[in-house]
Parts: sequence; structure tokens; C-alpha cells
Amino acid sequence: LQFIVQGLSLQLNDQNLSTIELSLYLLSAVYCTAYDELKEGIPKYKECFAQYFNSDILSLRAKTVKSINEILSSALNKKETKQFKDFMYKILETTKMCLDRHDNENLRVC
Repeated sequence: LQFIVQGLSLQLNDQNLSTIELSLYLLSAVYCTAYDELKEGIPKYKECFAQYFNSDILSLRAKTVKSINEILSSALNKKETKQFKDFMYKILETTKMCLDRHDNENLRVC
């Protein structure tokens, strides 16, 4: 879990991209299982997600969508879900980018 948090804390650049994407993958894979431990980091995750959505790196954006989806799937109440409503446009935009570019690999991730 510490690897996930540290990976998401890295500065977004080419050198750190694979670690950040792996951290997003792991977050989406274990969030439901480690909900109690990871839910406290939601404000930090939201900051990271906003930064990742401002990137032109489609794979990063797609993995961000998947992470948000997993967090929302695990949300126990409306308040937790509402925290992510500001990302709705970026989620749709990312999905459209995948469609426009015929990028089926990242579309499956979304």
C-alpha cells in the first residue's frame, strides 16, 4: 500500500510515468480489498487524478479513469461518491479520445 501512495506522489515526468501507471493499476486492483486503509488518501488521489487528466498521455488518463471507477465501486455512501463528480467531464473526454484515436487497448482500460 505504501508503494501505491509513494508512486502517486511522484512528479509526473517520463522517468516516473511507469511507476505512476503501476501505482494507479495497483490502486484500482486493491482498493476494494484495502478500502479502510486507502480511503483516507482520497483527497491526495483527487489531486493526482486532476494532474493526470491534464496530461496528454492517454494511457495515464485511461488508468486514472479505471482507478476512479474502482474507488466509486467501493464507495459506501453518497458523500464519498460526490467527491468525484468534478471528474465526470474528464472521464467522458478520455473515453472519447480513445474512441477518436481507435485506441482499443486504452478504451478497454477505461
